[in-house]
Amino acid sequence: MKNTKTKFLISAIALSLAFIVWNTVSASTASVYVSPATVSKNVGDVFDASIGVDASGNKVCVVEGTVVFKNLSCQKITLADDIIAQTSPTCENPNYLVGIPDCTTLDKALFTVSAKTVNAGDASISSANVDVIGEGVSIAFNLMNGDYAITAPTVPTVPKTNNNIKTSTVTAPKPAVKTVIIQPLQQQKEQTAEPTTKQTEPTSNAGNNLAANAGGASSNLIPFNSPWTPVALVVILGLAYGVYHFKKNRKVVNIKQPNLDKTK
Repeated sequence: MKNTKTKFLISAIALSLAFIVWNTVSASTASVYVSPATVSKNVGDVFDASIGVDASGNKVCVVEGTVVFKNLSCQKITLADDIIAQTSPTCENPNYLVGIPDCTTLDKALFTVSAKTVNAGDASISSANVDVIGEGVSIAFNLMNGDYAITAPTVPTVPKTNNNIKTSTVTAPKPAVKTVIIQPLQQQKEQTAEPTTKQTEPTSNAGNNLAANAGGASSNLIPFNSPWTPVALVVILGLAYGVYHFKKNRKVVNIKQPNLDKTK
């Protein structure tokens, strides 16, 4: 009977130890990491990095620490959407104390960091003063930093010029300049008036010719102060009276002719 009880106690202790050992082996150590772990950038580049916790099967509820920048300038820190922060990290104060609702046993991103490279060489983002807390107790963890290589941008080389080569410059011919003479207004008026005077000269000559012709024609007529003037007037009046009297007698003859026919 005693042997049976002893065997049972030994078996129970062995099973408990085996369970403890199995549980310890099956649960890996948690880690606080920076992603990406490695990257190459040029001076002046801006890039984002994520800081999170990998529980690796352990129950993680709270993470505490401080973000450290080396050869990098912090631009902005953004907390993840489903993370509760008692102390939210900023570029001015990179300390953080954040909680995970309902805890986690998986990989969980905590916040994102935007950084700008400063100088060529090595750079890094890491966490200091870290504590990973489970259900009321701290658990073991590892730190995994982000290490980066910063290079200076390449400057294109300019080929050297041969100083012995002489360069010649070709000057374009100057355009011909036209000279415009501006005459005074009075002189312009005189010049414009000359053709008018020349054109009117034939008119004046024509008038003189007409006057001369008229004078020549009038010289052939009998002047009014000639002694034959009264005689000419009498002859003209006599001719006019004879023509008038002849036409009148002819009308009378025509009128009387029908009367003679009636008497017959």
